[in-house]
Amino acid sequence: MKGVKIVPNQSELDREVLGNNQVVCFVFTSMESADPGLEAMDQYLNSLKCASTEEEPWSYSDEVLQR
Repeated sequence: MKGVKIVPNQSELDREVLGNNQVVCFVFTSMESADPGLEAMDQYLNSLKCASTEEEPWSYSDEVLQR
């Protein structure tokens, strides 16, 4: 793309962003190897054991209706 400046690091990006009135930024990451942060989030979310949503509500229980 003509006129596009590619910056190699965060400090160069900060310099470019702060020195202009309008900036468009595209961020591309490489996913060739596993991302430790994404793996940790995945493990955490998969470890959560949620209660069944199929259980009968307590308000319909025979025990509650008899009281």
